[in-house]
Amino acid sequence: MSVASGQGRRLRVNIALWVLVILCGAAATWAGMRMVDQYRSDGGDTSGNVLERTVAVIADRQPTGEEAGAALGARTVKAVDEAPESEQERSAAILQATSAIATAFVNLDFDAVRTYATGAFQTQWDKSVKSLVKMTERAQSEMEGEVLWSGIVDSDDDSATVIAATTGSVKNKVTKFQPQARNYRLQMELVLKDRLWLVRDLQFVA
Repeated sequence: MSVASGQGRRLRVNIALWVLVILCGAAATWAGMRMVDQYRSDGGDTSGNVLERTVAVIADRQPTGEEAGAALGARTVKAVDEAPESEQERSAAILQATSAIATAFVNLDFDAVRTYATGAFQTQWDKSVKSLVKMTERAQSEMEGEVLWSGIVDSDDDSATVIAATTGSVKNKVTKFQPQARNYRLQMELVLKDRLWLVRDLQFVA
């Protein structure tokens, strides 16, 4: 298996998983299976064992509530010299993009997600978005969320690995239209294109 094909399968899983987790909740496995079936019948991309892998992850339970954004454990803190102004500006731009992308995801803003997408992620998003919109509308899902914090894991002049913790609530048919807490942590790979930081990969992290 090539690296490119492996990345493509992971991206497809992440896109379907993201919407299913938000729409169904971790415990709603049966509802999730029904929605995946409908997603597939609507023409959604289910290659790379998306159905089996997505339902398995949902059944195993994504972190929600107080579990998401839990303490990262003991760390050694050391004083460092102040970064050059150019590096500070780059870091600020990266964090601003991180917050914007994460906010779009947890508010089901499909158009905004597309605006920040690039590369393989953009390709898979374009293949999936019509079916995902139908799924969201069918579930009558409303999601509101915000970013609690974001940070840079690693970066250079034109790429960055970032993480964002979000909090919010969702209501839909599965929740009987009662708001339920939905807290997530997202890890993203960003690249700089035409002076804009765009996402080329996104994953849920525990």
